[in-house]
Amino acid sequence: MARLRTLLRRVAYALAGLVVLLVVGGFFLPSRARVERSKVVEATPCNTFAVLDGFTWFQDVYPWPERDPGLRLALEGPAEGEGAKLRWESADPELGSGSAAVAAAEACREVEVALDFADHGPARWTWSLQADGPRARVTASFEQDYGWNLAGRYVGLLLDRSVGADLDRGLERLAALMATMPKADVGGLSVEVAEVPERPMLWLRSRAAVDPASRAAAEDGAIQRLTDWILARGLAPEGAPVVVDRGESDGTWSFDVGLRFSGGTPAIESGEGVRLEPGPSGRAAVVEHRGSRAELARVRERLDAWLALHRARPTGLSWVEYVSDPRVTPPDQLVVRLYRAVEVSRP
Repeated sequence: MARLRTLLRRVAYALAGLVVLLVVGGFFLPSRARVERSKVVEATPCNTFAVLDGFTWFQDVYPWPERDPGLRLALEGPAEGEGAKLRWESADPELGSGSAAVAAAEACREVEVALDFADHGPARWTWSLQADGPRARVTASFEQDYGWNLAGRYVGLLLDRSVGADLDRGLERLAALMATMPKADVGGLSVEVAEVPERPMLWLRSRAAVDPASRAAAEDGAIQRLTDWILARGLAPEGAPVVVDRGESDGTWSFDVGLRFSGGTPAIESGEGVRLEPGPSGRAAVVEHRGSRAELARVRERLDAWLALHRARPTGLSWVEYVSDPRVTPPDQLVVRLYRAVEVSRP
């Protein structure tokens, strides 16, 4: 019996010593743990940033929706930038309920996401972007601060094993998504999605060859003819001329030129080719271009890429508004607003 008591006492001392050792050791462990992974994706840093800034593509990029297809999501705040937020609820106990919020975003370079896993505490997921030729090298990192939680510091030693696979899967999903996106770089492109009010306008349809020089000459001619028609009836043209793209067929481009006016309602005779109709209206993506009309095709390509990256679906109608008169403005000083009617979807 005495031997048993001695043995038990020794075991108790050993356990107490182990506890003391673990506690003391915990003080010397780092209070933060960080894991990172990197991958090159087939997209520019700016295009990749457009997908990662916010949570429009959360279900297609982050690893957790794959783990729980029934994950319930709710978006809050702006669609992108600091303040964009997402809340989730899951039946998976490892995910539970929590939230993600954009804590900081530096265009084309980095997106820092503050995560709150409720029972598992706060963490940071950061996407860092660097140019790798025409592509982007993306680094995904996960960081957790355990503070004076000594048990948590020991958990941090295993963070790579528990989170590394999630980082790898997030990068794989991001790479797969970016491979489907348009390649035109949207860096430096300033796009606004706005509601365009409906306004009565006079319209004249015209046609031209599809080459840029013929299109420009046809636009100028149609603007002049419609201006002359308005003035001949004692009315006054107002605002910027609008050109609506009606598409190409058999090497011919069709378009409508529109002008606002004041001074009354004109009488329009059959056969004059002039129509009184409302102008384009509704939700549209708008980008302002300064420079030659020959550059507009490239601007349209970049605008379409921006729409795809922001999950905005073009609804067909496309038009331009000449802020400066193309008939008299030097080509390199021309100011044009490009519009594309859109629907914006969020998960």
